[in-house]
Amino acid sequence: MAVVNTPRPEAVGAKDEYYHALRRPTRSINLRQYVYEIGSYHYNWHPEVELLVVLNGCVEVCAGGLVTTHEPGDVIVINSYVGHATLAHAPHSTALLLHLDLGYFAGLFPDPARLRFDCLSTGETRGAAPFIALRGLLARMMLEAFDATPAGRLRYERRLAELVDTLVTYFPPREEESTAVLGNETRIKAIDRMLGFIDQHYSERITLERLGRESGYHPGYVSQMFTGYLGIGTLEYITRVRLRQATRDLGDPQMRVVDVAAANGFPDVKAFNVAFRRSFDKSPTEYRKQLTESSSQVDATFKKVFVRRDDEAATGWLKALADAVDAGAQPTVPAEWPTDDLRSLVGHAQRLTDQIQGVQHRLERLAGGLG
Repeated sequence: MAVVNTPRPEAVGAKDEYYHALRRPTRSINLRQYVYEIGSYHYNWHPEVELLVVLNGCVEVCAGGLVTTHEPGDVIVINSYVGHATLAHAPHSTALLLHLDLGYFAGLFPDPARLRFDCLSTGETRGAAPFIALRGLLARMMLEAFDATPAGRLRYERRLAELVDTLVTYFPPREEESTAVLGNETRIKAIDRMLGFIDQHYSERITLERLGRESGYHPGYVSQMFTGYLGIGTLEYITRVRLRQATRDLGDPQMRVVDVAAANGFPDVKAFNVAFRRSFDKSPTEYRKQLTESSSQVDATFKKVFVRRDDEAATGWLKALADAVDAGAQPTVPAEWPTDDLRSLVGHAQRLTDQIQGVQHRLERLAGGLG
């Protein structure tokens, strides 16, 4: 599947920062790992699976319409192409993050693009052994990432294998409908053209007819292409792009909410409020009240500058997590750990939620067109 033109940081960390990128095509390894400070919402989505560990402060995570609040030690997995954003609820809220290309799972599962992990710790489960193992391995990887010797590189890859082993063993992935458009490079290029068009014209009214002209396909087929390639509908994708910029604009005190809505292609404030609340479980006004001077300062360098390796506090947090687990031992699952039946129930609930959202999007499209 071709690389999708989705918003994602392309920053490269400095040598003295906690930032590491590893690309080894022969081993199907393509990842980025870093420590960064969280500010306000930066709504995004990407083809990789994301593992996030809160190191300090208090962090709100919005992913797929679910909003949760997390403290140090919490582990969150965000699946491929799930729209998400984070918000600091306390100064110096810091996280450790890993982006891992799903190609790493090739040969382990029939279609890695279909994998969905249900992995989210809470106050009740934060101390469970599988979460201790996950965050401990992630921390060890970050600390050992800068050993460029052959032994150091092999050790890092071994940690990665242990991390994936722990994730798959204790949080078995469920498989959803395929998100790939199979066997037609022409259609993939057409979709990339449409994504580029939306990124440039999201503030305008966008119809299926307009996207059809851009792609060279019949308007009635455009929606099928989007759903098959991205796993979401055309309207949902356009709304995500609009919300991505709208969250940035809400940080400008000179812009009224009505101005933010108009500048980002929403037909009116009501439509903006509905879309914002559906994704973030709060209104734009409520979100604006949560923004602080600290988050604004972080936003200026968000994912452009990463936490330095000589930062004693960050290094201490990583070492504490790494020392809490013996990487050579298998974690013991507590008696109260979710059963396969419960995981199945969670999967069914998530699929039902996706279906409901799909019906809602179709009703909105019938009511007022795409854009």
